[in-house]
Amino acid sequence: MVLTLRAAGPSDAAPVVDLLRAARPHLVVTPELLAWQATGKPAERFGMLVAEADDGIAGVARTGLLYESAEPGLGFVNLVVRPEGRGRGVGSALLAAAEERLAGLGVRRAYARVDDEPAASPSPSGAGTGPVGAA
Repeated sequence: MVLTLRAAGPSDAAPVVDLLRAARPHLVVTPELLAWQATGKPAERFGMLVAEADDGIAGVARTGLLYESAEPGLGFVNLVVRPEGRGRGVGSALLAAAEERLAGLGVRRAYARVDDEPAASPSPSGAGTGPVGAA
């Protein structure tokens, strides 16, 4: 699978919503919500990266600053990979791109929500990854 990573644009809202609904049906998300988040100011608060494969969007990383935190340098990255694309490097590639984006914003620590299933968990060898608590 050949992946192309890029910043999401307005035309990606509907395909990203389709991906989110397929991979995480418990999320309530609309194209209007994603468009609103993507156009919020300042832009650092929210950004989306997509991974495209031959058959369309294979994954998305939603990133940003935790701007309401009293501790500076906190951010978030939430990855979603289409179920049929898992285990093929999509999540790893998106995570690396998301970490680069967040580092450019001065983020020193990023938090993520991860589905409670083996395919969605970061590898134990991942640099600095691991659970911090159960919700």
